[in-house]
Amino acid sequence: MKFPTLCLFVGAAIAASSCTGNSRNLTMEREREIEIEIMKQIDDLRKAWEDLDASAVVSFYSKRTRDTYNGERVSYSGLADWATAGYTDITGTDIGAFEDFRVDVLSEDAAVASWHNSVSETYSADPDSERYRAYMTQVWVREGNDWRILHNHESTIGVDSLD
Repeated sequence: MKFPTLCLFVGAAIAASSCTGNSRNLTMEREREIEIEIMKQIDDLRKAWEDLDASAVVSFYSKRTRDTYNGERVSYSGLADWATAGYTDITGTDIGAFEDFRVDVLSEDAAVASWHNSVSETYSADPDSERYRAYMTQVWVREGNDWRILHNHESTIGVDSLD
C-alpha cells in the first residue's frame, strides 16, 4: 500500500467518525444492527457488480467519495464514466467468497469494512478469464437514511489466467 493512499484512507475514517461521534456511545446490540446494515449494502453492491450494472454500482457511492484502485484515485465525478468504461469489455464477473470479512462500527453514522476475495472476469476480446485476488477496504457513512461509500480502496494481489 502506498503511503499517500494509507493517509487518505485513515483521514477518511477519522473524518467520518469525528463528524458523528464514537461507537462507545452505542450499545453492542446497536453496533451489531449497523454491522448487518453494512453487510447487506455490500452484498447488494456485489450483486450489482456481478450483474454488470454500472448505474447500480455508482448509486452506492457518496458524491464526496474517493476511490483508490491500486494507488490510482478516482473521484465521484469520474466514477460513472470509469464504471461504464470498465464494463465495455467485460462479459462476465464472478466475485468469490469474502474472506476475513470484518465491519468496524465507528459511530451511528460511520463504519469501516474490510475483506479479501478472488474475482474472475471474462472479456469479449479474450475468451480466457482473468482471476485475481483483491484486498478491499471501504469507509461507509450514513447520508440521510442511506449508507454510502465515502472511501473505497482495492489492491490486487496477482493475476492468473484460468484455463
